[in-house]
Amino acid sequence: MSRATRQRKAAITTRQSKQQTSLSLRTVLGLVAAVVIGAGALSWWTHASTNSGDNSVAVPEGTLQVQQLAADMLDYKGTIDLRGVVARAGMSIAGGTGFVLVDSREARLCKSTGCAAFYLPVKWTGELPKQWDELHLRGSVMMGDKYPFFQVESLDKLGTIS
Repeated sequence: MSRATRQRKAAITTRQSKQQTSLSLRTVLGLVAAVVIGAGALSWWTHASTNSGDNSVAVPEGTLQVQQLAADMLDYKGTIDLRGVVARAGMSIAGGTGFVLVDSREARLCKSTGCAAFYLPVKWTGELPKQWDELHLRGSVMMGDKYPFFQVESLDKLGTIS
């Protein structure tokens, strides 16, 4: 093999190596950009859905979603504002009548009240809401004989999720 042929092969190998490095660098930069965009979108979605989850009726600032209450239910003392969707109504709750509430955001995403991670028993003495009614509740966490439940002082129907 002549010297010129070896030099041409070396030049081709060097170019191929640079192209591969350039391709790897572009791939890495593309992945980094995708991660940054994804993180930004997730942050926006989380912030946008913290209070309402969509364009429905606004509730007072500081209102908890069912999942937020469930995370540390027994440590919440005093009156709590809560938002959720009725999963089932007409249940027996702590010797009274009530319903079961799920997180509004979860019900919207899942399109079902049967796939919730947590079901909150709610005791209410007034007219029972219907399944899929989204509610703003004011009340407190009470300890029943076997499990905690949410005792409602006031209830506002925000609308129906369909």
